[in-house]
Amino acid sequence: MEGDFGNPQVPEMSREAMAARLQTMGYFLPGENVNLPSSASTNNAKLSTSAELSGTAAALKRLQRFYGLEQTGAPDRPTLAILEMPGCGNPDPIGPEELGAGSVGWPISDLTYSIGQMGGIVPFGVMRGIIEAACKVWSDASALTFRETMSQGHLRFSFGADEHGDGFPFDGEHIGNGGLVLAHAFRPDFPDPNLAGEVHFDSDERWSSDTICPPSRKDLLTVAIHEIGHALGLRHVGDTDSVMFRGYQGVRRKLASTDQTSIRSLYP
Repeated sequence: MEGDFGNPQVPEMSREAMAARLQTMGYFLPGENVNLPSSASTNNAKLSTSAELSGTAAALKRLQRFYGLEQTGAPDRPTLAILEMPGCGNPDPIGPEELGAGSVGWPISDLTYSIGQMGGIVPFGVMRGIIEAACKVWSDASALTFRETMSQGHLRFSFGADEHGDGFPFDGEHIGNGGLVLAHAFRPDFPDPNLAGEVHFDSDERWSSDTICPPSRKDLLTVAIHEIGHALGLRHVGDTDSVMFRGYQGVRRKLASTDQTSIRSLYP
């Protein structure tokens, strides 16, 4: 359900951190001024003029619209809960993309995948099982088939830390307000064809490959299912029931009905 974020205890977030987070999540338009509303605007409800909607206030309103929150343009508690939620590093869609326009999948439904650098994070055999299980979640709901290959597959999985060669550096282990990006992936239509289909996990995170994931760790299968969705062409959605919701909400290993509809629209 959209906008159902309860009343979380959210730590304070600096203006600089908020602007940086909004930028990472894709909420600033090209050339838009990156600055926050005044303290008076921050504490009041609705912003309406073009001046008030410049910069970060406008970005906040876009985020609030996407997640089904009241569009105040102010960093209220539900909005901060979204900004502080660890999860995927891919940007949220805005504009026509927010409505699903332009989603592009692979031109074929019989896909291959390959597993690369593990960095000692997860044993190779265990990772093979996780990726196979994550792919099956998507193939069970669509016409997709997946086959592992020892050469370069359509989908390519690896671990990396910090700046790991794709121009989108990771930010370290999730502790408090830091390390909010767990993984990211590149859609089939990514402008750099060498990156299309890549799925990268942050090796600094505390991952779990166990059937029961400890609360102190992130469930690798859950994150793999989400990132494979991107590598197949799906975007983030604001529905908290969906595996394509950006934020990590604990173990989630089954598709919602909306996920099934979305993947079938690309691979009927």
